[in-house]
Amino acid sequence: MRRPNDIEILCTLGPSSLNRRIIKRLEEVGVSIFRINLSHTRQEDVEKTILEIKSYTSIPVCLDTEGPQVRSGLIQNNSVFLKENGIVTLTEKKIVGDSSNISIRPKEVFSKLVVGDLISIDFDSALLCVTEIIGNDVVTKVVCEGWVGSNKAVTIDKDIELPVLSEKDKYGIELSRKYGLENISLSFVSCKGDIDIVRKLTGRRMRIISKVETNKALLNLDEILKATDVVLVDRGDLSREEPINKIPLLQKTIIKTSNEKMTPVFVATNLLESMVNSKKPLRSEVNDIMNTLLDGADGLVLAAETAIGNYPVECANMVKRMIKYYQIATRGYSLPELLKNDSFLLIEPHGGDLVDRYNENLDVKSLEGLPKVTVDSKDLMDMEQIAIGTYSPLEGFMTREELNAVLDNHRLPNDIAWTLPIVLQVSEEESRRFSKNDDIVLVYEGDGEIYGTMHVRDKYATDMNKVAEKWFGSTDIMHPGVKHFYWKGNSFIGGEIKLIRKRNSDYKEFELTPRQTRIIFEHKEWSKVAGFHTRNPVHKAHQYLQSEALIRHDLDGLFLHPVIGPKKPHDFKPYIILESYKILWNDFYPKNKVVLGAFSTYSRYAGPREAVFTALCRKNFGCSHFIMGRDHTGVENYYGADVMRELFDSLGELGINPIFFNKVYYCRKCKDYVEECRHEEEAAMHISGTEVRKMFMSGECPPEWFMDKNISSMILERIKMGEEVFVK
Repeated sequence: MRRPNDIEILCTLGPSSLNRRIIKRLEEVGVSIFRINLSHTRQEDVEKTILEIKSYTSIPVCLDTEGPQVRSGLIQNNSVFLKENGIVTLTEKKIVGDSSNISIRPKEVFSKLVVGDLISIDFDSALLCVTEIIGNDVVTKVVCEGWVGSNKAVTIDKDIELPVLSEKDKYGIELSRKYGLENISLSFVSCKGDIDIVRKLTGRRMRIISKVETNKALLNLDEILKATDVVLVDRGDLSREEPINKIPLLQKTIIKTSNEKMTPVFVATNLLESMVNSKKPLRSEVNDIMNTLLDGADGLVLAAETAIGNYPVECANMVKRMIKYYQIATRGYSLPELLKNDSFLLIEPHGGDLVDRYNENLDVKSLEGLPKVTVDSKDLMDMEQIAIGTYSPLEGFMTREELNAVLDNHRLPNDIAWTLPIVLQVSEEESRRFSKNDDIVLVYEGDGEIYGTMHVRDKYATDMNKVAEKWFGSTDIMHPGVKHFYWKGNSFIGGEIKLIRKRNSDYKEFELTPRQTRIIFEHKEWSKVAGFHTRNPVHKAHQYLQSEALIRHDLDGLFLHPVIGPKKPHDFKPYIILESYKILWNDFYPKNKVVLGAFSTYSRYAGPREAVFTALCRKNFGCSHFIMGRDHTGVENYYGADVMRELFDSLGELGINPIFFNKVYYCRKCKDYVEECRHEEEAAMHISGTEVRKMFMSGECPPEWFMDKNISSMILERIKMGEEVFVK
């Protein structure tokens, strides 16, 4: 029996998609097979096309044969209008057709035609009647006018026996065997004998996909199902022989019969035809796809949508989404589950699900009498980020067991990778007011209001020096993270929290939640998104990292996500950082490629541990990639240049791809930012954060190679106005 996870996606490659970038994107979506349509590929290009695709991807390739199909030749300007009662001569000669003369292939068809035969071209666009046979040419009269294009299907209203394979098809099979192709799609199969011929030619080494697209195939369906590996319902060509209103029922019947015979069945043609020119499908199309899957289809085939359409990746993404929703249906779905915002284009949150511990409707009066614990602004930020899912899979502050597991193994007790302690340190006096398994309320010291609750699962003290050494790699009190850790004291509580109100903030418009960013990314049709973390205004090195990441990794977009929580003295204030990005919005960043948010947490300055943590948080926001400089979340010289990469490598697959950059610097000879260049090291130019701050405080602009002049001017203007630009 077919499993929902086994549903295949076949994508036809053509002018819109036959390039490395699109093929890699389709591979990332999860395409099962890349299809080459021999009907639309010149024989001299077949081998080159196979080799090109195989050089880009390891996804299996399928050749789709021409088969015994009659087609028009080249048409002047690619299409011509045939007027009613006009005279058109059909010829086997290779000519450029016009309104009077049209080439038809294969030539074998001409000996089968007689006066009175009806011929439709281009899916019934034009209907011709044979009036005269002159040598090898056939004279016709236009019965129903219409447009006719190059290389379009020709249908004759009688049975004409033609070889199951063209010479091009036989050549394609030779190449398939030569290059180890795994699939062959057989067009216009009529009986078991056609499959036997191809089976012999392939050396019985290829999976045969038999296309059901004729009345003959329908009448011989049982024997075809026994002989083939897969059947494919080609609704397009089938509708040339049967009225279009019959096609849905015929499709259902073929799928049902194939399922009963345990033969896999694919469906093709016009799945997402509107998306050839539009990013969004029609409701009827997605309804059709879902019904096709519910009927029992094992695969879906995209043809024109990905071969000549403007949005091949978006089409494949849409099919992938529909398959995901179908998988929900097979589990037994409910309305609440369907209403859930599932981001199928995006990577899963860390641990599988976004944590949701926010309940603004909780009755505060019901909490009266519970023990109180006071939290500071940093604790409050952690509470909020836990509650909205930023720290998924964490549901609260860490117990002793969780803290030790993270410090010793970089993993939670359930073996999910996690590197940074998220702990709540409280006063000993308050800790004495409650016991393990008690419920308590968390009160913000800034206003005395209740912001949340905690179910206390653990109360503990620890060896502060050992924890600091493992956490920060140092016990130096001058390290800002160590200093804050020691200052908070040695009384810890752990357990699940519930948030009942969010903190006040001047930056709420930028403080997007993971659920919100996932909605935004989905709306933008993004699946490859890189997060960017910073605690400084954007400067030219940042711009270099962002631009290079976009290009090198073919990203759909950037999520710019500066930290806005409490910082160490002399750091830039959050509003300056956000304003710097606003300045560059129109002049630097590509249109529709950037989302700006604010990361409502604070820097721990924990080097490699925090680097992984910041990446996992962006994974929860929907980012597939994460940009990191050489010393991403370090401070001064506490961490080596390579320890961050080493930690990422040691953790294995995290579900988010780090984009590492080496030391980036401005080369005065290249007159640009580089990671490496041919010039000597002396050509590299650097400015420290301390130097930049001194420049601003003395009323001097940093050089333009370091920071955009408009940003520098904005910062200087704020200083002149007496605003606090730096943290005191």
